[in-house]
Amino acid sequence: MALAASAAGCSSDSTAADAISYASIQQLMRQQWEFRETEVASCMAQEGFDYFAEEWSASGSSGTPGATDPDSRLFDVAYDVEHAASHGFGVVEAGLMRSPTPQQGRTSKNADYRESLGNSERLAYEAALNGDDGCAVTAEALAQSEFEERVAAVDETANALRTRITSDARFRQIDADWKSCMGKRGWEAETILGFDEVVSDEIFRRLAELTREDEPRESRVELDEAVVDQLFEFERGAAVDHAECWGESSGDYADVLDDAYAALGG
Repeated sequence: MALAASAAGCSSDSTAADAISYASIQQLMRQQWEFRETEVASCMAQEGFDYFAEEWSASGSSGTPGATDPDSRLFDVAYDVEHAASHGFGVVEAGLMRSPTPQQGRTSKNADYRESLGNSERLAYEAALNGDDGCAVTAEALAQSEFEERVAAVDETANALRTRITSDARFRQIDADWKSCMGKRGWEAETILGFDEVVSDEIFRRLAELTREDEPRESRVELDEAVVDQLFEFERGAAVDHAECWGESSGDYADVLDDAYAALGG
């Protein structure tokens, strides 16, 4: 269960526990993305180049595979075995570009514009956009500063919720039951917390073994389809085991979550 889920997003007034939902997290992520893209376009214009702001897409961006209902409260997860069998934890879909996300490259308009430039102009364009002090870096820094207080406020509440949940004896029993179930399926998972991250790390470890050390990172999306399929099959299998064991062990979790929100006034 992704109790370490990205809480780095919520609307500006969402500091109370009852205001944190996956929908509000998506809202701020979109605000941050659009702010950043607008700053990139403005910066590139000052450098004498066109830039077309990438449109936001929520695909693959929740970071929380159990959050099947976007209006559900933070940490209110309902793992669906069918969804797990189709999408896993979203790692391969997002990280290897099976399903495009806003973070995975610029729009075709920008690619077409770049290709329309002469060699010297193209080098200048790349330096202006992606250089160490380029527009992308500058825009990211501005976005971090602009949203810093809201992110910190939501993180504080999310961490308090997480602490309430994980310190509850009922959750510790859920965790122990889940671990036992996963052990019977061949997993040596220490805890339910962050299991999706464990799977993600393993996918990219396997990917690194298949990728030459001197191969550019961006070329990984061009891996042989059979290799991607193999990684995706591993991820989906892990997600299904996780979802089924969660279904077997999570009986009291709704009460645990309700009590955690109540304790924080949500």
